[in-house]
Amino acid sequence: MSTILTFATPTARKDHACGLCRGTITKGEAYIYTTSLENGEFCTFKSHTVCNTLAVKFGADDTDDGGMDDYGFLEEVWVYVRDNPSERDPIFTADEDAYIRELHTKEEKCQD
Repeated sequence: MSTILTFATPTARKDHACGLCRGTITKGEAYIYTTSLENGEFCTFKSHTVCNTLAVKFGADDTDDGGMDDYGFLEEVWVYVRDNPSERDPIFTADEDAYIRELHTKEEKCQD
C-alpha cells in the first residue's frame, strides 16, 4: 500500500530520467514529481507529464500498489500497438497515440 505525500509539476532545472518510458526529462520541461510512503519506505518518482497521463489511461491507478513501473508501462505500450495496429483507441488523443507509437518504435529498435 502506498500513500502519496507530494504530487507536483515542477520545471526541470536539470535533466532527469523518466520512471516510465526511461527517456530524458530535459532541463526546462515540466514533469510530474511525486513522493510517497510505500511499505514504510520513502520514495520519489519523476515522469514526463504525457507518460503519467498515459499510465493513468493504461490503468495505473487500478493496480494493487496504485502505480506502474517502467516495465509495466512499456508492456502496455507494446500491447496497445499490438491491439491497435492502425487505428487509435478513442480513449487516447491523436497526440497520445502518436507518442505511444514513437515509444514503441524506440523500444523495438532497442530489442534488435
